Amino acid sequence: MTMSGQNSIYNPERRPIDEVRIKTLVNGQYVDIPALDKHWIVEDREFTFYSALPSDGTLVPGAKEAWLERMDYLIADFKWLLHLEHHRFWSQIALDGGRAVGGVEHFVQEAHPLYALDSFPCRDDAQVMRVYEQVLRLAYLVVCRLTCQIESESEWIKRETLAHLWYDKYIITLPMLFDVCLLYGDANTKQLTKLVKTVFEIQPLYKDDLKNAVCFIGERLSVVQDKLNTRKVAEQHHPTRLFERDLNAKPDLSLADLSDLILFLLDTVLNLSTFLFIYQPACAILHSLRFETKIVSFYEHTIPSINDHLAQLSKKDDTIDIYFDLKYKLDVIRVQMIKIFRYCLFSPLNAMIELNNIRSKNADQIKVYIEDFISTLSEFLADKLFIQDYHKAHPVDQDLDILSQVYPQLDSLKCEFLMESVWSCYDVPPPAPNATPTNGATSSQQQYLGPSKNSKTEPVRKPDRVELESLVTQVKDLLPHLGDGFVQKCLEHYNYDSATVINAVLESNLPDSLNALDPSMPAAVDPPPSSETANNLPVRVNVFDNDEFDIMTRDSIDTSRVHKGKWKMKYKNLNEMLDDKSHVTELKERFTQLGFVEGEEDVYDDEYDDTYDGVDISVGEAGEPERRQFVTPRVLESRSGRGRRGGGGEEDGDSGGDDGEEEEEGGRSGNRDSFVENPEVVRERLERQRQNKYRNRGGGGPPPPASSRDVTGKPKGQGQDKRVLENRDRKNTGKAHVGNHNRRNMAQRKRNQGMMPS
Repeated sequence: MTMSGQNSIYNPERRPIDEVRIKTLVNGQYVDIPALDKHWIVEDREFTFYSALPSDGTLVPGAKEAWLERMDYLIADFKWLLHLEHHRFWSQIALDGGRAVGGVEHFVQEAHPLYALDSFPCRDDAQVMRVYEQVLRLAYLVVCRLTCQIESESEWIKRETLAHLWYDKYIITLPMLFDVCLLYGDANTKQLTKLVKTVFEIQPLYKDDLKNAVCFIGERLSVVQDKLNTRKVAEQHHPTRLFERDLNAKPDLSLADLSDLILFLLDTVLNLSTFLFIYQPACAILHSLRFETKIVSFYEHTIPSINDHLAQLSKKDDTIDIYFDLKYKLDVIRVQMIKIFRYCLFSPLNAMIELNNIRSKNADQIKVYIEDFISTLSEFLADKLFIQDYHKAHPVDQDLDILSQVYPQLDSLKCEFLMESVWSCYDVPPPAPNATPTNGATSSQQQYLGPSKNSKTEPVRKPDRVELESLVTQVKDLLPHLGDGFVQKCLEHYNYDSATVINAVLESNLPDSLNALDPSMPAAVDPPPSSETANNLPVRVNVFDNDEFDIMTRDSIDTSRVHKGKWKMKYKNLNEMLDDKSHVTELKERFTQLGFVEGEEDVYDDEYDDTYDGVDISVGEAGEPERRQFVTPRVLESRSGRGRRGGGGEEDGDSGGDDGEEEEEGGRSGNRDSFVENPEVVRERLERQRQNKYRNRGGGGPPPPASSRDVTGKPKGQGQDKRVLENRDRKNTGKAHVGNHNRRNMAQRKRNQGMMPS
């Protein structure tokens, strides 16, 4: 590499700056010096730092001229840096010990952001505002050059070298990026988005710094919660013991302290919100750290406390302007917190929606983000104040409609449950709008600390006696030293919210009306209701009204139809049911009627045909009945009758057998035609067959029946009979698949059927 006499770099090979060596004249000799070297630093130059005007706007004589002169020096420094050659600029920035970049960082940190421009001193002075805007513009140009990798074809720097200089030389830091986004984000959104994206792509280590910064912001918010005693016990690493809590501790804040606290919160949330708007990939980092949980907790518990303290400290007339100013800033904090939650929740999904071919390539990823969106939002449904404000700013039903269009397979049941939970947050009437603080109870107290019995909200439904006793029991489980009457008075004051009563007692935050009562006051005994009161009971409305068991409308009911418990079965087993012949008796009269056949009536017909009257027709014998013989149905015949009818074809008993055999054969034939054969007869017949079987075998009869299925057998070591082994095998095969361990299931079954109380 060579260099001309005017020190203009010559780089025909277009190498990066860290590989370029410049030949320059040193002490009368030409020496090759690297392009990034201390040789190019201007050591004797003093850089000026930005100094703001007094915040109260009071200027002593000569203060304005001094400030304008300092700004002239600062403008000269910024212009000098912008006009430096590429290698001289980076040598000065990277190797001068931070003097050159310090002026830029100090200005970006101390300049007035957009939310503080109203308090900028000498805002009406045109000269001051013109100079300030010039400094603001030049500082932005210096920042842009610090993040520029390629200035020309021959003046550029490698990504690795640039990442090393940024991170190791502290040229670009994450707090500086936050301040730059807050200062220039409103007017230069697109340029800053590209700038910050380039920084994070070239140096990925800034993502780790972002995680640390988010954790630090969460810790600072926790410090604010601790200062106001609003930090939830659930957010701590372990539960706080009651004796470790200072129940009487109340934050000792002045109006100035509260103003500083609100300004700190405003700067913090605006920095974070603007940065997330500029660099949306950071939203995924915050979501992975569950930062939205910290935001919702702070919004739900700490913002109301700050609002209440502000109203308490602004009761005087001379502080009314401060109250309105801080109240406006507090509302801005609420809006920005909702934006941060929105970015963390919806920005990753927006990035996926903007991609092409969503349904073909990224449907699975879309499903993951949608389920994460619904589950995250469902996690905070208990925080009613936050959900109400979030739904007003970003309607949840519209979000679900958009998601259903992007992903048609969205679970409709989850969406309906989510919307019902959101609408349930509006069951309590909305609080009255905040008014100017006056003496007495403030509107912020009524809005955030719950309505008292004297508030003008709609009355809460008074619980019945059983519900009231349950609420009293919940309070006395934690505070057993309190009397029932005192607890009831507290519940009446706090709209029957047991959690609020417990919290108020533990923090000694009861109103004077309750503090004047005796904590051990018992419950008052209600007088018996009079007849007039009993007659004025409300009208009963029930689905069982006016039925046959309604004792309110009937003087007497059929108690025989009322049964409590399980129905007892009529039969113990199947054999007993089969042996019951009562239905046969019931049908006997019916079959008797069916057995009679009436004859036709002999009605004279004058149109009788006498054509064949002359033909001889046989005449029946005298005494012959005019209708057929009475026949008893076979089912209703007795056993003896069936036997006789079965053997009725033989005369004088010439059957060749004895009477017993005839009866047996007759009974067997009758049984064969029976509608239902008698089980006793069946068992007797089977027993005779079994006896005949063993008699035909010649074994001398069946073996003696065993009195029981013996599975015990002889003592161990003496051998076992074959029947004992068979009994053991039969017992093992026929036993249940599971042990008798279902006592709880059977008890639950009895309980479900009303046999025992729950």
